[in-house]
Amino acid sequence: MRRSCWIIANNNAAPHTHLGGRSPLAYLEFALDRKRIPARYAKTSAVQEILSFRKLCTVRGGLHDGRRPFVHFSNADYSSDLLARRHDLVGQKIWVTNHLEDDGRVAMASLQSGESLGVLRAAPPWHSLPHSLQVRRAVLHLVRKEKFRLQSGRDAIEEFIQYVEAQSSKKLPVHPAYLEARRILMDQAERSIGQSLLASAKRRVCASESTPSVTVGECAADSSTDQASDQDSTRRPLPPLRMAASD
Repeated sequence: MRRSCWIIANNNAAPHTHLGGRSPLAYLEFALDRKRIPARYAKTSAVQEILSFRKLCTVRGGLHDGRRPFVHFSNADYSSDLLARRHDLVGQKIWVTNHLEDDGRVAMASLQSGESLGVLRAAPPWHSLPHSLQVRRAVLHLVRKEKFRLQSGRDAIEEFIQYVEAQSSKKLPVHPAYLEARRILMDQAERSIGQSLLASAKRRVCASESTPSVTVGECAADSSTDQASDQDSTRRPLPPLRMAASD
């Protein structure tokens, strides 16, 4: 999927003779500026579906195993309250989709007939910090090479970051998986900060007497959401940034 996206992206950025030497993206901008075509915007969910990865997975567990139904998808076990009650699906295959490229903690599930089974959540040690499936594979590769061990009850991504940043040489190896993990964490932190600032602005609006369009219910909901996000952000701070080794 990623290779296909790279091919499409390179094609859209390359000049074409039948477009007057413009790339498809440049010609689109040219046409939009002159209002030759109507502007249309893709839904975020639709874009995520294009980049998603899905696989048929066998539902395991059940009454005979003494474990609630689950699926093993991309080196992690996933389940949900809904799937845990579907003992009739044990032994059958269902679709499991990684619909959020930078958050392998969750996945969408559905029957082969198309009936939705909702969102599945990954079991420890892949349950806490957001990460991509590529980062997960890289971490497991290092674990199998016995570079470090995953402690019971600890998050694998947190353990991986601490391992990389605790090298005795005090120099951070330029590890692609580490850089990718840090990028995902920083992106999530920026989104959380943005939501927190928006909620704070709404609270100030709610406190003003000149804004009758904002209801009390909306203010209360924003306040509770902001408090929850503040608690989440203070519960697990990000590791400090370090300079990478140049050699």
